[in-house]
Amino acid sequence: MRDVWSIVFPADSEKIVAAATRSLNEVVHTQAKVTADQEVMYKYVSKNLLFLATVTPKVDGPIGSVTPDESSMVVYLIDTVIGRILHRMTHHGSQGPVQAVVSENWVVYHHFNLRAHRYEMSVIEIYDQARAVLSCWVEKYRPQSLDDVAAHRAIVNTMK
Repeated sequence: MRDVWSIVFPADSEKIVAAATRSLNEVVHTQAKVTADQEVMYKYVSKNLLFLATVTPKVDGPIGSVTPDESSMVVYLIDTVIGRILHRMTHHGSQGPVQAVVSENWVVYHHFNLRAHRYEMSVIEIYDQARAVLSCWVEKYRPQSLDDVAAHRAIVNTMK
């Protein structure tokens, strides 16, 4: 058997700390989203979407074990059929633990921002415009209190 594709994460620069995929029996509510200006955006709804989060190896410890300048977290959205990285984003000064949920055309993930001393929740939505151009919308949610942090971590775990 031959390899179809591979992605190498160098051990000295990236360590995988989280992975998530869509549920195999998930039903997509609608294939498109209509915006306020009546534009139709088609959801990228591949069941082969993989979310990966990596951190620099020295960051894989308890919160506060490294400085914000030493830490970074990178998230990837990968099409597992062809091995294409659809989206990559670096969060400088962030570390795990990372919780993530993939559903339809979106990913919600939760991580700790060392610079801001708080947990953050990020959302990535992927749209397949004209089946040729892939676009991503990224949004961050910043909880205002520790109660919000606990509640939103529970929401991400519940969504799984």
